[in-house]
Amino acid sequence: AETSDPHLKQLATDAAAAVGVAGPRVFEVQSSEPNAFAASGFRGRDTTVAVTTGLREILLPDELRAVLAHEMGHLRHRDVIRNVHIAAVTAGLGGIYQIGRHMWDAEMERSRKSRDDEEDKDDSKAGLALGLMAGGRAPVGSAQLLRLAVSRHPQFKADRPAAQASGAQL
Repeated sequence: AETSDPHLKQLATDAAAAVGVAGPRVFEVQSSEPNAFAASGFRGRDTTVAVTTGLREILLPDELRAVLAHEMGHLRHRDVIRNVHIAAVTAGLGGIYQIGRHMWDAEMERSRKSRDDEEDKDDSKAGLALGLMAGGRAPVGSAQLLRLAVSRHPQFKADRPAAQASGAQL
């Protein structure tokens, strides 16, 4: 739920200003797991940051401010939007695979029936089905590997404005 805690709201607003992004809506998630995340609408509007009660319990105010600045760094670098785009492309490619898979299953069923009926098999769509499956699966796998390979880079980029906002020497 959106927090009514003025201290947490002020920490988030200060962190956003220090990093150079719009002040976010601030949510506190009732969970013992220490975590925080940021989200935004398309074009970087409607920024939101959420922290768990578990995170608030273990951090000092300056540490929490640094975490919030890190999350604002993700908003500044548009990491959230990029991840949404990657997820959409991956889902679309996965859909291509699923279409191919359904075609393959239907073709195998038709092939079994045609053997029983001695039908002509010249109009097989198995090749197209396999092509769609390969065309969907290979890029999805490559996208996942690429995402894993570069996942640390956005974290380091978000750390820089957080460090600067916290007065750390770089």
